[in-house]
Amino acid sequence: MCIPDELKERVDTFLNSGAELVRQYPETSPYVESETNKIRNEWSELLRKLEEHRSLYNIAIEYFTLISSVEDNYRTLNAELINANNKLTILNNVDVANDLVTQVDTTIRTHETQQLDTLKHISSLSTQLYGCDKTVTIYTENTKLFQTFYKIKTEVLQREQEQQRAEQERLEQLRLEEEKLRLEQERLDQQRLEQLQREKEQQLLEQQRLEQLRLEEEKLRLEQDRLEQQRLEQLQREQELALQKQKEREVPPVVEEVKITTTSHSSLPHQQQSFDVQTIDEEQYLQEPQAPLVIQTVEEQIHEQIHEVVTTTSTLSSVQSQPQPEVSLCFVQPLADICVQEGQRARLQCVVAGYPDPTIEWYKDGISVQGNPDYRTGFDAASGVCTLVIDETVTADSANIVCRATNDAGVADTTARLLVTEVPPPPKPEGNAPVFTMKLLDGGVAQEGQPFQYDCIVTGTPLPTVHWFKADRCIDGSPDYRQSYDPASGVASLRIEQVYLEDQTHYTCRAVNDCGSDETTAFLTVKPLEPTEFPDFPEPLSNVMARVGQKIRLEAKVTGTPQPDLMWTHNGKHFTNREVKVVSPN
Repeated sequence: MCIPDELKERVDTFLNSGAELVRQYPETSPYVESETNKIRNEWSELLRKLEEHRSLYNIAIEYFTLISSVEDNYRTLNAELINANNKLTILNNVDVANDLVTQVDTTIRTHETQQLDTLKHISSLSTQLYGCDKTVTIYTENTKLFQTFYKIKTEVLQREQEQQRAEQERLEQLRLEEEKLRLEQERLDQQRLEQLQREKEQQLLEQQRLEQLRLEEEKLRLEQDRLEQQRLEQLQREQELALQKQKEREVPPVVEEVKITTTSHSSLPHQQQSFDVQTIDEEQYLQEPQAPLVIQTVEEQIHEQIHEVVTTTSTLSSVQSQPQPEVSLCFVQPLADICVQEGQRARLQCVVAGYPDPTIEWYKDGISVQGNPDYRTGFDAASGVCTLVIDETVTADSANIVCRATNDAGVADTTARLLVTEVPPPPKPEGNAPVFTMKLLDGGVAQEGQPFQYDCIVTGTPLPTVHWFKADRCIDGSPDYRQSYDPASGVASLRIEQVYLEDQTHYTCRAVNDCGSDETTAFLTVKPLEPTEFPDFPEPLSNVMARVGQKIRLEAKVTGTPQPDLMWTHNGKHFTNREVKVVSPN
């Protein structure tokens, strides 16, 4: 903006003419000097205002250039934000997560500092140009945009940690399952070895029992032979003694042979037997002391021997035919491992044999279940069947179950593993869970009284059902909001025909189908209907010269919303004891 040279020459000519006129006509000096000073002051003021307008013009050019640059960067960043948001929906491994984090870091590092510094400079230019900062909204939108980038970065890092944690948990679960299978196999092998050991011990005990019976029978037979031999030897000694005494006698006795015929009345066959009996003189027999003589026929001796043999044989036969039962204890049928699902009925059974009848007790991991109402036990002494029943199992019932039998023979155990598995989850339905390929744009701004609409895109098989929430309150079917969903394109919309201040809150779109659910949330900012503008003086006060006692008029133009209150001061103090008239036309 330039001042024409002709105008400069005319002003200079007028000022020179005034000076010449004062020199020629001194009496006109006061008037001419007054007019000359007035022209000079007005000319200086004009030059000052022109300089101010030139400066404001340059500021305005720089201001709008920077505003355009910031808006272009905002659109570029918004497109990158949508791209990052779409990648977030398909985040399925650590490599994709690292690439997305690198992309977000590059965007923030490249644009954040530059964009915000530019906005601060624009704010300073706005204050110089308008007297107030008119870039608050732009600054807020850009700040929220970068906050959304940081939010995406944080969410990606969280998902990456979750994936790593899930992989570690999976590997740990596999390791635990392998360890569990190994321990279970070792337990089964140990149980089989113990069972084989018990069977060998039972066979050894049976062999020892049979050997003991055989030794006892042999002992009885030898004892019987010994007694028979002793009796025969006794008879022989008695006969020899009697013959020896008879030879020592000087006078041989008169011996008469008497033949005695006896008839056997025993159980032997009826027959007659003859015995030769020697007789001696009665007088000679009485003179010599004699040992008592027992006359026993051969038949009686045979009968006596037969009676002893029959008695011994009968006693042995009765012992053999009716043996006394020995104390014993063993499990004829041991427990078997069992696996059931949670909630099912579990029944463990074994068979025990022993004399006398054993006492049965059940143990779970070494703890007796006697008196526990959840475990029902039973024992049939006639059949030896031992049972343990759990009507409704839980996973905590998984344990090593021991059935212990006790009687005079000792203690016998049988062990089995009870495994209660969790009920498998229902089969996953065919299809895909809902996924928002385009989420709600966070940081939306609406003008009070104007319409506003949210849009997002969701996919899923089967087709999902879409629900809208305002601050965690479902607004489906509300007449204040128009909702639409196009299954073909997946576009879900929420439209507010007339926005009020109370509509400023979080809005959530949630999609649900048989395979799962997904949601997206955004915050809506509502600008009030009457905007706020700081007070400004588009036309400030101008300097005024006046004589003492002369009235003056000071004028200024002020703007602001709402209408500002005005206050006049003189040298920093309010007007007092002055005749001042303040006029404030609308």
